[in-house]
Amino acid sequence: MSIGNPPPIDPSLGPSLSDYLVEVQREINRPRKPIFIHAKDFNSAPNITEINSLGIYGVRMSAVGNFVDHIFSVSKDFNVGTNIKIEVVWCTSSANTAYTATWKVLYKATSENEVLSAADIGLGTPITADNVVGSYNLAISPYGVVNQDAFNHGDMLHLRISLSAVTGFNLATDAVFLMGILINDEG
Repeated sequence: MSIGNPPPIDPSLGPSLSDYLVEVQREINRPRKPIFIHAKDFNSAPNITEINSLGIYGVRMSAVGNFVDHIFSVSKDFNVGTNIKIEVVWCTSSANTAYTATWKVLYKATSENEVLSAADIGLGTPITADNVVGSYNLAISPYGVVNQDAFNHGDMLHLRISLSAVTGFNLATDAVFLMGILINDEG
Protein backbone atom coordinates (compact mmCIF):
# COMPACT_ATOMS: atom_id res chain seq x y z
CA MET A 1 0.00 0.00 0.00
CA SER A 2 1.38 3.39 -0.96
CA ILE A 3 0.69 6.36 1.25
CA GLY A 4 1.51 8.85 -1.47
CA ASN A 5 2.51 12.44 -0.86
CA PRO A 6 1.19 14.09 2.29
CA PRO A 7 -1.06 17.14 1.83
CA PRO A 8 0.54 20.59 1.91
CA ILE A 9 1.06 22.02 5.38
CA ASP A 10 -1.29 24.80 6.41
CA PRO A 11 0.84 27.79 7.59
CA SER A 12 -2.06 29.01 9.74
CA LEU A 13 -1.34 26.16 12.17
CA GLY A 14 1.41 28.29 13.72
CA PRO A 15 5.19 28.11 13.44
CA SER A 16 5.90 25.41 16.03
CA LEU A 17 3.30 22.92 14.84
CA SER A 18 4.05 23.75 11.22
CA ASP A 19 7.80 23.23 11.79
CA TYR A 20 7.08 19.96 13.55
CA LEU A 21 4.90 18.72 10.69
CA VAL A 22 7.60 19.67 8.15
CA GLU A 23 10.12 17.63 10.16
CA VAL A 24 7.71 14.66 10.33
CA GLN A 25 7.13 14.92 6.59
CA ARG A 26 10.92 14.89 5.97
CA GLU A 27 11.33 11.84 8.22
CA ILE A 28 8.57 9.95 6.41
CA ASN A 29 10.18 10.66 3.04
CA ARG A 30 13.80 10.08 4.17
CA PRO A 31 15.33 7.20 2.24
CA ARG A 32 16.84 4.67 4.60
CA LYS A 33 20.31 3.43 3.80
CA PRO A 34 22.02 0.50 5.44
CA ILE A 35 24.91 1.12 7.79
CA PHE A 36 28.06 -0.79 6.85
CA ILE A 37 30.46 -1.75 9.63
CA HIS A 38 33.78 -2.93 8.21
CA ALA A 39 35.59 -5.86 9.82
CA LYS A 40 38.54 -3.63 10.73
CA ASP A 41 36.20 -1.67 13.03
CA PHE A 42 35.18 -4.70 15.08
CA ASN A 43 36.35 -4.57 18.69
CA SER A 44 37.86 -8.04 18.52
CA ALA A 45 39.34 -8.81 15.12
CA PRO A 46 42.60 -10.69 15.71
CA ASN A 47 42.81 -12.33 12.29
CA ILE A 48 42.34 -9.22 10.13
CA THR A 49 44.18 -9.83 6.90
CA GLU A 50 44.38 -8.60 3.34
CA ILE A 51 42.23 -10.62 0.97
CA ASN A 52 44.13 -12.00 -2.05
CA SER A 53 46.43 -8.93 -2.37
CA LEU A 54 43.41 -6.79 -3.28
CA GLY A 55 43.93 -4.06 -0.68
CA ILE A 56 40.64 -5.17 0.90
CA TYR A 57 40.68 -6.53 4.44
CA GLY A 58 38.59 -9.04 6.32
CA VAL A 59 38.70 -11.35 9.30
CA ARG A 60 39.82 -14.83 8.32
CA MET A 61 37.52 -17.32 10.00
CA SER A 62 39.81 -20.33 10.44
CA ALA A 63 37.30 -22.51 12.33
CA VAL A 64 33.59 -22.90 12.88
CA GLY A 65 32.83 -20.96 16.05
CA ASN A 66 35.31 -18.14 15.36
CA PHE A 67 33.65 -14.83 16.24
CA VAL A 68 34.15 -11.10 16.40
CA ASP A 69 32.41 -8.50 18.55
CA HIS A 70 31.31 -4.96 17.89
CA ILE A 71 29.55 -2.42 20.09
CA PHE A 72 28.01 0.81 18.84
CA SER A 73 25.53 3.44 19.90
CA VAL A 74 21.94 3.22 18.70
CA SER A 75 21.64 6.65 17.12
CA LYS A 76 18.50 8.57 16.28
CA ASP A 77 18.94 7.36 12.69
CA PHE A 78 17.51 4.02 13.76
CA ASN A 79 13.77 3.69 13.64
CA VAL A 80 13.28 2.01 17.03
CA GLY A 81 10.14 -0.05 17.28
CA THR A 82 10.80 -1.69 13.91
CA ASN A 83 12.76 -4.79 13.06
CA ILE A 84 16.46 -4.38 12.28
CA LYS A 85 17.93 -6.41 9.42
CA ILE A 86 21.51 -7.65 9.66
CA GLU A 87 23.42 -9.13 6.72
CA VAL A 88 26.96 -10.50 6.73
CA VAL A 89 29.33 -9.36 3.97
CA TRP A 90 31.87 -12.08 3.22
CA CYS A 91 33.95 -13.88 0.59
CA THR A 92 35.98 -17.04 0.18
CA SER A 93 38.95 -18.33 -1.78
CA SER A 94 36.85 -21.30 -2.91
CA ALA A 95 35.07 -21.39 -6.25
CA ASN A 96 32.93 -24.41 -5.37
CA THR A 97 29.33 -23.16 -5.50
CA ALA A 98 28.10 -26.22 -3.61
CA TYR A 99 29.84 -24.92 -0.46
CA THR A 100 27.87 -22.89 2.08
CA ALA A 101 28.60 -20.73 5.09
CA THR A 102 26.13 -19.97 7.87
CA TRP A 103 26.61 -16.93 10.07
CA LYS A 104 25.21 -16.46 13.56
CA VAL A 105 24.59 -13.06 15.11
CA LEU A 106 23.92 -12.57 18.80
CA TYR A 107 23.08 -9.20 20.32
CA LYS A 108 22.62 -7.43 23.63
CA ALA A 109 21.36 -3.89 24.21
CA THR A 110 22.77 -2.08 27.23
CA SER A 111 21.51 1.22 28.62
CA GLU A 112 23.59 3.78 30.50
CA ASN A 113 24.42 2.66 34.07
CA GLU A 114 23.48 -0.94 33.25
CA VAL A 115 26.04 -3.71 33.80
CA LEU A 116 27.76 -4.81 30.58
CA SER A 117 27.34 -8.43 29.56
CA ALA A 118 28.07 -10.62 26.56
CA ALA A 119 25.86 -10.59 23.49
CA ASP A 120 23.69 -13.64 24.14
CA ILE A 121 20.32 -13.03 22.48
CA GLY A 122 19.71 -14.80 19.17
CA LEU A 123 18.09 -13.08 16.23
CA GLY A 124 14.32 -13.38 15.95
CA THR A 125 14.92 -14.54 12.37
CA PRO A 126 18.33 -16.25 12.07
CA ILE A 127 20.58 -15.90 9.03
CA THR A 128 20.27 -18.94 6.78
CA ALA A 129 23.07 -20.72 4.90
CA ASP A 130 24.62 -18.78 2.03
CA ASN A 131 26.15 -20.43 -1.06
CA VAL A 132 29.55 -19.54 -2.45
CA VAL A 133 29.16 -17.53 -5.65
CA GLY A 134 32.78 -17.79 -6.83
CA SER A 135 36.36 -17.39 -5.75
CA TYR A 136 36.79 -13.98 -4.08
CA ASN A 137 33.33 -12.87 -5.18
CA LEU A 138 31.53 -10.49 -2.86
CA ALA A 139 28.77 -12.33 -0.99
CA ILE A 140 26.02 -10.85 1.16
CA SER A 141 24.19 -13.33 3.35
CA PRO A 142 20.43 -13.57 3.62
CA TYR A 143 19.35 -11.17 6.34
CA GLY A 144 18.56 -12.01 9.93
CA VAL A 145 16.28 -9.88 12.07
CA VAL A 146 16.64 -8.28 15.50
CA ASN A 147 13.02 -8.08 16.62
CA GLN A 148 11.44 -4.71 17.27
CA ASP A 149 11.58 -3.17 20.72
CA ALA A 150 14.96 -4.81 21.48
CA PHE A 151 16.65 -1.46 22.15
CA ASN A 152 16.16 2.29 22.48
CA HIS A 153 17.95 5.39 21.21
CA GLY A 154 21.11 5.90 23.23
CA ASP A 155 21.55 2.20 24.06
CA MET A 156 24.83 0.52 23.21
CA LEU A 157 24.19 -2.48 20.96
CA HIS A 158 26.72 -5.29 21.30
CA LEU A 159 26.87 -7.68 18.34
CA ARG A 160 28.74 -10.99 18.17
CA ILE A 161 29.13 -12.38 14.64
CA SER A 162 30.33 -15.96 14.25
CA LEU A 163 30.84 -18.53 11.54
CA SER A 164 28.40 -21.10 12.88
CA ALA A 165 28.48 -23.79 10.19
CA VAL A 166 30.06 -24.63 6.85
CA THR A 167 29.33 -27.23 4.21
CA GLY A 168 32.18 -28.48 2.03
CA PHE A 169 34.88 -26.09 3.21
CA ASN A 170 38.22 -27.29 4.51
CA LEU A 171 38.99 -24.22 6.60
CA ALA A 172 42.69 -25.14 6.71
CA THR A 173 42.94 -24.51 2.96
CA ASP A 174 39.74 -22.68 1.96
CA ALA A 175 39.82 -19.13 3.32
CA VAL A 176 36.53 -17.67 4.53
CA PHE A 177 36.66 -13.93 5.23
CA LEU A 178 34.17 -11.86 7.21
CA MET A 179 34.36 -8.43 5.57
CA GLY A 180 31.70 -6.63 7.58
CA ILE A 181 27.99 -6.36 8.29
CA LEU A 182 25.12 -4.34 6.88
CA ILE A 183 22.49 -3.04 9.31
CA ASN A 184 19.20 -1.54 8.18
CA ASP A 185 15.89 -0.86 9.89
CA GLU A 186 12.61 -1.77 8.24
CA GLY A 187 11.12 1.67 8.92
